[in-house]
Amino acid sequence: MKSMKRVETTSLQLAINNQFAIDYINITMRHIDKSDPNQRFTKNREVDNTIPFLIIEGKLLCRSPIKEMLDIYGNDDGAGGYKRLKTFVDMINVGLSLMMTNVSTTTISDLPLLFMTGDSHGCDVPTKREVFRFNRSELLLDLNINYPRLSWAIPAPKYNQDGWCHAIGVPGYQMWLDYKDETHSSWERTFSKQAKQYPWSKKKNKAVWRGSTTSHSSYQSNHLSDIPRGQLVETSISHPHLIDAAFKSFDVVWRDRKEELMKTTIVKEEMKFDVFMDYKAIIDIDGNNWRYVLCVHMIHILHTQSTNHLVFSVSSSRFPKLLCTNSVVIKVDPWYGEYFYEELKPWVHYIPASLSNIINITEYVLDKNNEDEMQSIISSANAWCQNKITREGMTRDMMKQIHKYTLALDTYLDEHKYSRAMLMDTLNDLDLSSDLVECKCKSPMATKFKLSQWLNI
Repeated sequence: MKSMKRVETTSLQLAINNQFAIDYINITMRHIDKSDPNQRFTKNREVDNTIPFLIIEGKLLCRSPIKEMLDIYGNDDGAGGYKRLKTFVDMINVGLSLMMTNVSTTTISDLPLLFMTGDSHGCDVPTKREVFRFNRSELLLDLNINYPRLSWAIPAPKYNQDGWCHAIGVPGYQMWLDYKDETHSSWERTFSKQAKQYPWSKKKNKAVWRGSTTSHSSYQSNHLSDIPRGQLVETSISHPHLIDAAFKSFDVVWRDRKEELMKTTIVKEEMKFDVFMDYKAIIDIDGNNWRYVLCVHMIHILHTQSTNHLVFSVSSSRFPKLLCTNSVVIKVDPWYGEYFYEELKPWVHYIPASLSNIINITEYVLDKNNEDEMQSIISSANAWCQNKITREGMTRDMMKQIHKYTLALDTYLDEHKYSRAMLMDTLNDLDLSSDLVECKCKSPMATKFKLSQWLNI
């Protein structure tokens, strides 16, 4: 790691800065016993929620234990989040490679990245409060409030208009896994196939939904009717001619009462994704699809280790995929979204709804007099999908979001009389060269396209 000239600062600020840098790099070492490699792997199959990376001279670096775990578990669906983390690493490496091989006025270097790998992002919409803390130390508390970080999900735009949440979204791992080989032309073939297999004239004149009994952790209830998805299923029971909504499974919160609950709700077999297109409309409603209990363990030298348990929920990972179908999407007002939500316009790409007006909205969508409008919305959604959900589009967006993160980080550090140069200099003094490795997974995904024009951020 190259050295940089240190900026003069006070002894107290220097101590804070040193601690800040140490916490930043040590956050991945919380549960790692380097003296026992076997123990390290058996105990750490669950990936830590917050992982630091460094971008140095166009290369993505991480701690060697993280690299080893990615090589072992990066393709394992049940390996505690490493497959998700691998998609993040793959997208950045493809992006960095393209930025190095294409003419660009922007380079990304000397950048510490903080990425929240789980389903949390440190922002709680119901209380409009940031609960992410980089360090639990009272001395460092001010330094650790509002620290920017990358995450899979962020609050929906309408709930973060004043920018209170400092998480920055990145392209979703499921999008990358499902569509990393898609191109603009391949979507044309997909849309043509869908039109033949699921023509509008033969679709069921209903709206459909299937999902599990998940919900945001703020819903503390013994009744399914109190959670949003339960209310949707109840609406389906009372209006079966409009909505075909059913649970496909009971999550752990409700599983012990499965037999009792099946008498009062609707449970059906899981529906294959493409079969949703048998219906004219598909409802998308957030639950807590990817619930994750975040145990934040911060190691530092000023105070003893403390633990904080938080439960968050994130957006529906199904939403972008639904926009690529030939059915109209009814989106129930979400608390959380993904980085692209600001680009999508209600009544242009999807139909907005709430649980209080879902019946009226569904009636409007299914009305034969509104078919032309619905077809126009589907076309707009498909056009967005064709431009956005491709290997090129997702990689481009990843680098744009990292650029956005860079600006946010510089602003944050400047407000605390600190800088990236100072942070990188302190990290250099920690002599981590023997434990920092280039973070590229084995059998990296090959780049199958050549950009005619790369980023010019």
